[in-house]
Amino acid sequence: AMAYVVERQQRLMALAAEVLIACLAHFAVFGRDYFGEYRARSAMWFNGNIRGAVVAAVADLDRRPDRPPVYLSSGIPRIEWYWRFHVAELERLDLATRARPVSDPELEALDLPPGALYLCFAADDRARSIAEARGMIPIATITDPNVISEAGPGEYPVYVLYRLP
Repeated sequence: AMAYVVERQQRLMALAAEVLIACLAHFAVFGRDYFGEYRARSAMWFNGNIRGAVVAAVADLDRRPDRPPVYLSSGIPRIEWYWRFHVAELERLDLATRARPVSDPELEALDLPPGALYLCFAADDRARSIAEARGMIPIATITDPNVISEAGPGEYPVYVLYRLP
């Protein structure tokens, strides 16, 4: 449309050039933010480093011949979807059904088999205290490389993976 107007009215050439320059400047500002600080600002909206948490759980399962169940805190939004997506990404579809979400009361009531894994938010004090009261020990703390905290870039704990000895 702009090209048609410019062609019909040669006097608008300066306006078209200004609009084009403004578009390029806006794209440069957008691109710099999108590939820069936007990752840190938006990380928590995408559940932080959920991929890192799934990778840690899969790595622990691979070290164990008995393949214990994995319990996922239902406090993590869409955790079942993320679990299935990332085990598929890791080409470990055999583990897709090894995990299931549990609420805090369910975790308290479950008869946990030895070696069972539990994944929860690091900031969820209730879920962590229930896991520790059940005798589970933290085996991995998953940080988010995109979040800058007081501890430094990439040192913000997002998830904790527990195992029952």
